[in-house]
Amino acid sequence: MMKSLQSFILVSLLISTNNSFTQWTVLESPDFSLRHAIAVISDNIVYTVGSNGKFWKSTDSGDTWTVTTINSSSAFYGMSFINESIGYVCGFQGHIYKTTDGGETWIEQNSNTTQNLSDIHFVSANDGVAVGNGGVIRRTTNGGLNWMSVNSGVGVSLEALDLSSNGIGYTVGDGGTILKTSNFGASWNSLNSGTSLNLKDVKINTDQSVHVVGIQSLYLRSTNAGNSWVSSNIDMDNWTNLYVCGFDYSGKLWATGTNARIFGSIDSGNSWLIEEAPDYTPYTYHYHDIGFSENRLFITGSKTIRFAAVSSLTLDVVEAFEFHIFPNPFSEVFTIQLMQSTQSIGSAKVELLDMSGKVIQSQTAEIQTGAIMLNFDAWAIQPGVYMVRVLNENDRFAPIRVVKL
Repeated sequence: MMKSLQSFILVSLLISTNNSFTQWTVLESPDFSLRHAIAVISDNIVYTVGSNGKFWKSTDSGDTWTVTTINSSSAFYGMSFINESIGYVCGFQGHIYKTTDGGETWIEQNSNTTQNLSDIHFVSANDGVAVGNGGVIRRTTNGGLNWMSVNSGVGVSLEALDLSSNGIGYTVGDGGTILKTSNFGASWNSLNSGTSLNLKDVKINTDQSVHVVGIQSLYLRSTNAGNSWVSSNIDMDNWTNLYVCGFDYSGKLWATGTNARIFGSIDSGNSWLIEEAPDYTPYTYHYHDIGFSENRLFITGSKTIRFAAVSSLTLDVVEAFEFHIFPNPFSEVFTIQLMQSTQSIGSAKVELLDMSGKVIQSQTAEIQTGAIMLNFDAWAIQPGVYMVRVLNENDRFAPIRVVKL
C-alpha cells in the first residue's frame, strides 16, 4: 500500500479556467539566453543565471539589466544569495562559483564532482548544500572553502533543494525521489512519495507543510513534515510539466513549467487558478524558476523574463466544492461523495481515467446543496493507479489518484 494514500481522502481541489488572474509583462534583457534560476534580493535588486555561463543583474526591479559572463563554457542551473553581495551558482560538470560583490566578480570553488549540479541553497554565511545528477550531494560548513561529499543513498538525478534555517530540508528528483535532512544536509533519509514520476521542485512552507511539483502536472502536498503525501494532477488535460513552485510574500502558492501555463493558489494548494500566457509563442513556453519581491512576481525561462505586479493579483476561486473517495485503495467498488455546502453547481460529470488520460468510466450527477453518493463498480479494470475527476460546465476539479488492488 502506498504510504501517501490514506484509507479516506478529503480533497477540495479546484481549477478554474474562466478568468485571467493577472497581467504579465515581458521584461527586456540584453540577450535571449535561457535563464534557469532567479534570485530576488529586494524590490529593486534581481539576479538571474543560465546558459552560456551568464549572470544578469537588475537594480530597478527588472526594467533594465546588465550581464556578466562567469564562465562561457558552462551553464548554471541553481543560485543562492545570502544577501545583496554574497551568493553562489552551480551547474555544468560540478561548477560552483561564489561572489562577494553582487556578481561583479566570481571565484570558482572545488565541488569535488564532475556531475551536473542542479540546485544550491545556503541558510547562512557558512552552511550550504548542493545537489545534482547521480544522487550527488555536496555540503559546506565554511562558506564553500571545502565541499564535502554526503551519501544520498540514491543514484538518480536530484533536481531541486529547499533548506530551512532550523536544519530541516528536502531534495527531490527522478523516479519520485524525496530525501529529507534534519541536520543541515549532513545525512538524508528517503521518504515514500507514492509516485514514480520525476519530481522537479520542492518548497517548505512551515515545519509541517511541504509542497512538491513534477512532470505530468503532478502536485504533492504533505501536512506532516513528509511522513505522508496527498497527490493530484492540477492540469491533467494538458499534462503540463511543472518545473517550479514557490510562495509569495502574501502566502499565495505559485507553480509553472511548460506550455506557458501559470498556476496560482490562495489556500496552500487546496484550490488552483490557471492561466495561459497571453502572448504565447515558441520562445516563451518553458518557465524554469520563480521569484518574489513585495511588489512583483518574476518568472524566467526560455529566452524571456516575465513579471506581474503582486498587488494586482486576485485569485477568485469558486466556493469550496468537495469530493471524497473511499475506500482508497479499493478492490472492486469505490464510493464518491460529492458535497456542495452553499449553492447548486448544476450537472457535473465524474470520470475515471487511466494514467494516459483515457476515460475508463463516467457518470453524470446533479450537484445540489448537500451531499450525494456515487458508486463506481470497477471490478473489471486491471490493478494499478487511476485518476478520478469532476467536471461541470464552467470548472475542472483537479483529479484524485485512486489505486485498484
